[in-house]
Amino acid sequence: MIVTSHPHEAARRRHLAAAEAHEVVRAEVLPEARRRGARAPRVLRLAPADRSLIR
Repeated sequence: MIVTSHPHEAARRRHLAAAEAHEVVRAEVLPEARRRGARAPRVLRLAPADRSLIR
């Protein structure tokens, strides 16, 4: 599992584009992930609970 955090959607897209443009990622990481049956990434957004002090 890989967990990343980005301040906004544009930053996440830039990160993905840079990773996919990297030679090692294309040559080694992505093929291995496909071989292992990796699923498409899921984007999860956290929100403060009602009792949270973060507002």
